[in-house]
Amino acid sequence: MYFQLLKLTYKPEYLKLSIAQLIEGEPDGYIGRPLTVSPKSKKYTIVFNGVGNFRSIPEPCWRYEGKENKITGFLSECFESEYSQNLCPCGTGSGSNRHFYVLTESVVIEVIAEYEPEIMVLDPFNPNFR
Repeated sequence: MYFQLLKLTYKPEYLKLSIAQLIEGEPDGYIGRPLTVSPKSKKYTIVFNGVGNFRSIPEPCWRYEGKENKITGFLSECFESEYSQNLCPCGTGSGSNRHFYVLTESVVIEVIAEYEPEIMVLDPFNPNFR
């Protein structure tokens, strides 16, 4: 599965990412059936608490480091990475330095946080879906 970053919100209390699953679209006459966000796309909100640092890197330029533990199709945790040692003194994390990344088609968001993030699924078939 592939995903697209829709929104990133940072406040001292949390980092919130909104992403959507990319669905095969209609033929476009050029590359076939491009992947797009559609009304059938599942949307996810990912909330990190205790953020010590975060950065975005264009997906084609990104390389993971250390050992990887895949949590979902878009979220993984890295162990023994160099980036996990880069805790910003202005961040709110207590220093546990867990290194997570959210992988989307265009950008990778790397996060140093104290806790594993909370993931909420927004189901497009739910009548309360926004």
